[in-house]
Amino acid sequence: MMSDERWKHVVAYVLAISLCCVLLTLTMSLWQADLSVPFDYSGDALLAQVAVKGLIENGWYLHNGFLGAPMGQDLYDFPMGDTLDLLIMKLIVLFTGNYAVVTNLFFLLTFPLTTLTAMLAFRQLKLSYALSIVGGLLFTFLPYHFYRGEAHLFLSSYFIVPLVVLVCLWLYKGAIFFQPSEDGKVRLSLGDPITLAALGICLMTSLTMAYYVFFSCFFLLVSGIAASVTRRSRYPLLACAILIAMIVLVYCATMMPSLLYQLANGINPYVGVRSAFETEVYGLKIDQLLMPISGHRIGFLASIKDKYDATAPLVNENAYVALGAIGSIGFILLMGWAFYRLLGGRFGSAFTDMLDVLSAMNLSAVLLATVGGFGALFAVIYPQFRAINRISVFIAFFSLLALLIAIQLLSNMYLKADHGRLIFAGTLILVLAVGVWDQTSPEFVPQYSSIKAQYWSDDAFIKEVEAAVPPGSMIFQMPYIEFPEYSEYFPQLYGIQDYDLFKGYLHSTGLHWSFGAIKGRGGDEWEKNVSSMPLEDMVKMLSLTGFDGIYVDSYGYPKNDTTLTDDLSKILKTAPIVSPDGRLYFFSMEGYNERLKANYTTETLASMQKAAFDPAARVQVISRPLTLEWRSGFAVLEGNLSDNWRWCPQEGELYVVNPSREDINVTMRMWLTALNGPAKLRMDSDLFNNSIVIDCQTPFERTFVVPHGRHIVKFTYYGPESTYSKAFKLENFTLTY
Repeated sequence: MMSDERWKHVVAYVLAISLCCVLLTLTMSLWQADLSVPFDYSGDALLAQVAVKGLIENGWYLHNGFLGAPMGQDLYDFPMGDTLDLLIMKLIVLFTGNYAVVTNLFFLLTFPLTTLTAMLAFRQLKLSYALSIVGGLLFTFLPYHFYRGEAHLFLSSYFIVPLVVLVCLWLYKGAIFFQPSEDGKVRLSLGDPITLAALGICLMTSLTMAYYVFFSCFFLLVSGIAASVTRRSRYPLLACAILIAMIVLVYCATMMPSLLYQLANGINPYVGVRSAFETEVYGLKIDQLLMPISGHRIGFLASIKDKYDATAPLVNENAYVALGAIGSIGFILLMGWAFYRLLGGRFGSAFTDMLDVLSAMNLSAVLLATVGGFGALFAVIYPQFRAINRISVFIAFFSLLALLIAIQLLSNMYLKADHGRLIFAGTLILVLAVGVWDQTSPEFVPQYSSIKAQYWSDDAFIKEVEAAVPPGSMIFQMPYIEFPEYSEYFPQLYGIQDYDLFKGYLHSTGLHWSFGAIKGRGGDEWEKNVSSMPLEDMVKMLSLTGFDGIYVDSYGYPKNDTTLTDDLSKILKTAPIVSPDGRLYFFSMEGYNERLKANYTTETLASMQKAAFDPAARVQVISRPLTLEWRSGFAVLEGNLSDNWRWCPQEGELYVVNPSREDINVTMRMWLTALNGPAKLRMDSDLFNNSIVIDCQTPFERTFVVPHGRHIVKFTYYGPESTYSKAFKLENFTLTY
């Protein structure tokens, strides 16, 4: 039989998980949900769903023969690294093969998993059951969780964070690897339960996404250094080095398929390209940690947030870092504690050491991730961790833990009597209710009805497509969009988003789709070249390559422009299948293919088909003529693909890089607008020099030659003073060659 303590333990965890499920149901209005329809059906969520569907159909996500036709999709240049989350999905796949259900269930599962791990950490740190339940639920229902959602599915899976912080605190206490023996000497202890638990947690950490791996190693280093300095011992730093080395080595092992692929086929310089300045753009801002969430239930607070977002500079995904009112109190407490200790303050309690290291890690996180912080310096060496604001989920845990410690200390000091316990219980219920109410919003409820309507409209269309072509057919998709992360310099695509073309694959079974070949490799270059051919030549090339149909997303073209679809109807001599919402078109190539075959002998046709594409070129790295880098003042691109702009203060630099050995003729076009009326703008470089007066959408066009190498175009503004680092903006910039 279980002891009373064990029963209490089980009941506490069951209660926490039950409350989590109830709160989740209420927050997301889950009674309205259809699990067979994704909660998010746009943007990055489509990329995550493609990974899930690829996992189901191919066993893993790295190669998908149903995408990037005719050569297939290889994601070795763009690996996810979220092995632990993918393995959890593999378990869910044992019960359902529907990618949407798997995606939704995994996202929902991240909530009770986070509650569970947070409770485990709090209980290991000797907090009461009641405090552990409240803290676990508040950490689970962070705004971060909902803002990331299914669009950033693997960031939503942050259940490892409490366990990592627990290891950091163990490390600070000197409880890992090295233990004092009876003779007074420190000896290595690998069989100790805490050491084994720390190793297991670090193993799991190494299987999570790169950001959480990086942040975990950083905090282990901070706690190791803090323990070594405080205890004047090298052993905590040595234990820290062992744990970090294990995490890095295992993570690198999970990346080995990509490393071997790139070793065999060359490094692809066009995928996942990051610049050091982006770390500043996506840096953490303390005011955003303490701000109310967007769409707050109190209108006054919502308006404060809206005004800030509309006027403050550098507002992007770093707006997702809000701690909520309860977490903000904990954050301020930790900052205050750091100064209190620096000024020599003392407080006799077993929790003092814990608050010391929490404040050190919290302060280190802010110094690393804040705009202009040490993370920006690190990015000069390694710029891949650009969205360093994502460290906020660790800050949230530090803050909540500090507040829980403070509450427990106060309750131990002043609320020992029976009536004190009632006050304590009532306070915790109030904290939980206010916290969850403050941290969530009606805006976190997915738009179930509109998503469902769009989803089933697309599904009905794709089912018609499947019925119109033989099983296993290849479908060519238009317009051409480079993948992944089409660049800011890509031609304007009107209303279509970068991953919308994945919808065909997501709704089909067995068809092969052209979208999804990795940019910079031969498969993408083949698709781009074919797309740029005259339409009749393109259709002929597709036929020779073995395609059976053409899929057109009209949102990739000017509104109400039917030129492309009309021309395809004439060339193919067939009417298209049109989606119920009128957005998507499909043209069968069956009749055209038969007519083409009838015009050539078998030998001639075979020769033409062989020349149409070379499968061996699939992994070849393609050298592209020019790359652009916006530096030294220029802000990120705003607007949309058909109407976009970027702001600049009084000075900014554009780097134009020509890696080829040939000169390239270039035409630069843009519209220039001064923020405060007419002003003079100079553009100076070794490519050209210009001085013009700009006002509102002043057109500019210049043709010049770009030799081999890197060239800097310096923009200098001479005019009225600007505000918010905005003096002028470039609108709808294009560089054609």
